[in-house]
Amino acid sequence: MMSLPTVTLNQAFHYHPGTHGLTEEVLYDALPLSTEDAVPVLSGSEDNLSPLAAIRPRARNNKGKDVVYFTGPAIVLTKDGSAGLMTFWPSGTFTINHHACVLKLRKDCADVIEPEWFALQYRSRLQTYASSQSDNRVLSSEWFDKVRFEIPPMDTQRRVLAKKHELARHLSALTRFRDAAAELRAAQILTPPRCTVVQLGDVLRIVGGNSGLTEEAIYNNWPVGDEAAVSVLSGATSDSKSMGNISGKALVGSKRLKVATGPACVVARKGRAGSTRFVPEGLAFAINDDAYVLTPTKAWRSRIDLRWIGAYLEPLLTQGATSKSDNATLAKSSMERLAIRIPDLAWQRRASEAIQTLDGMITRALEAEASAAA
Repeated sequence: MMSLPTVTLNQAFHYHPGTHGLTEEVLYDALPLSTEDAVPVLSGSEDNLSPLAAIRPRARNNKGKDVVYFTGPAIVLTKDGSAGLMTFWPSGTFTINHHACVLKLRKDCADVIEPEWFALQYRSRLQTYASSQSDNRVLSSEWFDKVRFEIPPMDTQRRVLAKKHELARHLSALTRFRDAAAELRAAQILTPPRCTVVQLGDVLRIVGGNSGLTEEAIYNNWPVGDEAAVSVLSGATSDSKSMGNISGKALVGSKRLKVATGPACVVARKGRAGSTRFVPEGLAFAINDDAYVLTPTKAWRSRIDLRWIGAYLEPLLTQGATSKSDNATLAKSSMERLAIRIPDLAWQRRASEAIQTLDGMITRALEAEASAAA
């Protein structure tokens, strides 16, 4: 097989450092006066297609020195933070802080390299050469003369680029479709004017999970032979995933495993506190103590659609969590006192069917996006 020619960054590109001293105060003082004056500021962020901020032309840094501006086409290479990540900037004026640099194609390489292809093809190649794998990774410019990049013929680069553009269009369409489906889904939890107002604790029974139901406990109690397999859910797993299976006869600590059967609603108690998950009818499952299981009380058993009420409750419970951080918690007593609006069952079921359809559409769109991006 014929080997392809290779180049280093310094052989193919001119290197331009970013501006030091682009502090928050500088950015605030140099806010653009209009959208026409807004110049994107890029940095060591994960995705430089989303600028850090905007600044007006002819700004100065915190030392009174002129900010350096650039014009696309160019490649922005992060030097720390997400060190080694390349992003193509197609056109227009922009600037960068000192956490990134700009690579401009040398004139003698203009007929050999498509810079957009290069940035997409080798987007994360240099990340493996960063000096640390922590959040403070740093990419040394010494690698600009050491790392070599294979360069196929220009027509090959352009064919690959055309396919990437087509894929990007499909991904954009999928994202718009998913966002539209999510908006329609949100509309299904809006309640009609005529509703019964009650406390959540009167409508739903709230049961805690199994303390000590860890990954190790699941591994040590894997179902064998004819033992009934129980799916283990938690507040951290998505609707399509579980933590694994466990024997329905398992002992967790010294206690018999608490097993529930759908239909039910699982609510995260910690972490993503307030997020909900519908469990379909007939599915035997167990949860750890990071979540609650919600089922209708006897008086409301024939008056509640659990898929709908789970979707309805999620924004209310998320808002009621003790913190909006990753370590938020949700108290059972607060849930029980929460005032909720319950429409008639026919209305709930119509909304539930729409939610089920839309959830399926959103899931398929997410799977397609992940598959296309892989």
